[in-house]
Amino acid sequence: MKFTNNVYNKAFSENADNVIWVAKYGSDEYSNGRMGDIDCPYASIDAAVAAMTDTKNTVIVLPGSYNLSGEVTCSISGGQIIGIGKPTIVAAEGKNAGFVVAMAETTGTKQFTFDSLCIDHSRDNEQVGIQVDNAKMKAKLILYLNDIEFNNNGGNSLDVDHTVTTDAIRVYANRSGFEGPVNADVGDDADRFRFEDCTLRGGLVTNDGEFEAEIMCKNCIIKHEGITVGDAKQRLFLLGCYSETDGDPNSYAYIDTGDTGGHAATIIPIEGSSE
Repeated sequence: MKFTNNVYNKAFSENADNVIWVAKYGSDEYSNGRMGDIDCPYASIDAAVAAMTDTKNTVIVLPGSYNLSGEVTCSISGGQIIGIGKPTIVAAEGKNAGFVVAMAETTGTKQFTFDSLCIDHSRDNEQVGIQVDNAKMKAKLILYLNDIEFNNNGGNSLDVDHTVTTDAIRVYANRSGFEGPVNADVGDDADRFRFEDCTLRGGLVTNDGEFEAEIMCKNCIIKHEGITVGDAKQRLFLLGCYSETDGDPNSYAYIDTGDTGGHAATIIPIEGSSE
């Protein structure tokens, strides 16, 4: 079995001691001391993430659909939850969010990665897909989202709370689809929210924080007039993006200044457009 992603190749190598496996045929009740090994995988995402440590920090989820039993807190810096075959993870009923990224109170920059997953947060119309909060941080918090699809019923797909305003939050999303809004609380000049080859079907909302943060969308499809609020100090860059109406059928147009909210916007149009 060969994967082009280096993480997958590492996971299948003989020295993949940092990997915790999850599979539909797994169990959370093995008694052989080998919980999470590839031949003794966990059955639940909840149990696998709870077992993560600084040295065993990668959860790989095999194909299938998995129901969370509660909000899953991701607190291990350098942690990764990676899907094979893009498994679906369904947020728990009655919970505010599927995942909560909230690091422990330690020094240094922290980061967490979600890769190749479908996150379904459609249990109710306020449920969040991934909630981010830097409440205990003493340095930057960085979130990577690669090949993620969010399904919602009205709630934010990504919700960023900026409790500590002296430390930056950075989100780097690639090839991901956000059915619900991305709601980002800007709270530091060094904040960065970058989306490349993404679909922001629910729009992008930032608060009116007076910070010189950067919000960048490159080669994205964004809800028509869906970039809202913001502040003139917040720097918005729209590079080769389209807007999309929420209709049936949808219609598409080049991004223009009507799509930029209250941000200080720079629009670099798609080649050949008249904008």
